[in-house]
Amino acid sequence: MGPSIDAVMRDLAGVAHIQDLLAAGFTRYEVARLHRTGKIYRPRVGWYVACWHTSEVVTAVRVGGVLGCISAAKSYGCSVPGDPRTHVVLAHNAARLRSSTDGFINIAAPTDSGVVRHWATSPPSERFRTGLVPALEHVLGCVDPVWAIGVVDSARSRTESRSPLLSSSAFAGLSAGVSADKRRLLALSSDRAESILESVTRVRLRQLGFAVEEQRAIGRYRADLVVEDQVVVECDGYAFHGDRESFERDRRRDAAFVALGYPVLRISYRRATEDWPAVVAELESVLARDRSRIR
Repeated sequence: MGPSIDAVMRDLAGVAHIQDLLAAGFTRYEVARLHRTGKIYRPRVGWYVACWHTSEVVTAVRVGGVLGCISAAKSYGCSVPGDPRTHVVLAHNAARLRSSTDGFINIAAPTDSGVVRHWATSPPSERFRTGLVPALEHVLGCVDPVWAIGVVDSARSRTESRSPLLSSSAFAGLSAGVSADKRRLLALSSDRAESILESVTRVRLRQLGFAVEEQRAIGRYRADLVVEDQVVVECDGYAFHGDRESFERDRRRDAAFVALGYPVLRISYRRATEDWPAVVAELESVLARDRSRIR
């Protein structure tokens, strides 16, 4: 019995050069047959990707690199802002760039609208992606600063069922290895945020001068954010909580906060990204009404 392509590709983290497959015992004819039958995918001549990998990995291999920046961070489990492009890390000495459409050398490759190219300062730790710390270093220089902090926060976040993706020592190493400007940005990070939207909202409000406390226990619930010790701000994430169970749970939370004297402002991902000035105006209005009520 010959080698198992699934086992071999798992051992190679899902990315193999033809020489890897020949060394594992496959013939060139067998490799070609596996490609024709959809068992493996060939993004460019001589390179193969397991069918269980994402299209982003296929693109990275096609252009001659590995996943980097937010694409790599996402593959580790971090929350990232929406971006349809694939972020790829290339070797620091890569001189000839490959097209993301066919994998051939193409002098117009830097203009590919679907790919963002970064340059490695060290070899990737895995065959299909860079390490988490190098990925976050690229995030800090590529993504809008407020959203970059959200990505770092999601890597540091700890829950009852999951240890943080980025340990305290790894975060310290990340901070020590970046520029002074990026260290000042990292000083805004927190390991308590439960969503990227919560992180972005916290940082934006503090930049506007609001006093913001995160994850405060109020009664039997924990509020995402408490602003000026008066208003609870709940962050609803990417999608609106439209199913009945989520809707009822949110209403119970809101009622409990209001009963304890905290008006509630809910912020959706769409409003945070598309209508932020209106969110701030609404918050200021709620704060003003609450101060008037207290007086």
